[in-house]
Amino acid sequence: DTHVLRGILDAMPTRVSYFDGERNYCYNNKEFYDFMGLAPEQVLGRNVAEVLGQQTSDETLPQVEAVRRGETARTEGWRDYKGKGWRYVEAIFMPLFEPSGEMDGYFVLVWDMTEHQRQKEELQRRSQQLEGVMRGIDDAVVLFDADLRLVLCNQGYVDLMGFPPRLGEPGTSMESLIRDRLERGIFYGGEKPSQPIEDMIHTRIAAHARIKRETHNIYRVRGRWLNFRRRRLPDGSLLVTCT
Repeated sequence: DTHVLRGILDAMPTRVSYFDGERNYCYNNKEFYDFMGLAPEQVLGRNVAEVLGQQTSDETLPQVEAVRRGETARTEGWRDYKGKGWRYVEAIFMPLFEPSGEMDGYFVLVWDMTEHQRQKEELQRRSQQLEGVMRGIDDAVVLFDADLRLVLCNQGYVDLMGFPPRLGEPGTSMESLIRDRLERGIFYGGEKPSQPIEDMIHTRIAAHARIKRETHNIYRVRGRWLNFRRRRLPDGSLLVTCT
């Protein structure tokens, strides 16, 4: 019944609103009122521009036009809420039809993802800073995840090892890097041209899986003697540098 339905909607952590065809508020759940800091009499019967501001009203007009055509619409992004500042939200607009087929109005469900988006953007910012630092390092630097897939590397690593650019992309397996090296005739200590490539790959992968910390591994690579240092990080990833 209506009482049970209202109880369910009020228990949802999502902001739920129902509008008539003219974009006037007909219903809002508890999460909406708690977020806006408004009472029902300050909202019901008013339009979107009056409650959320003209900018939000204009930005969501395409979604409203879609529901008027009988479509479900979605929007996601930063939105400036009147009196509440900028919030990152995902909103779903869903039409509701009468038995006659005429649209009675539409629901809008809003998920607030501000904190998640801020963390995501901060992580992206830090990653960009790290990439900038790594580009400025002359030494070769490469980081693998716990599954020995490439997380990031600097250009110095790609150039020093002579890898094609595609192998410097995140997600590249260590197996692919070792295979490319061996097929080009670059062998580390204990590896011999007479050995099957698959055996050498298997041995090298197994050795990397056991590494905790190595500070002195000198190999001849493309006419240069290089010292490889490897260190296991707390999250299980593997950091490799060489000079």
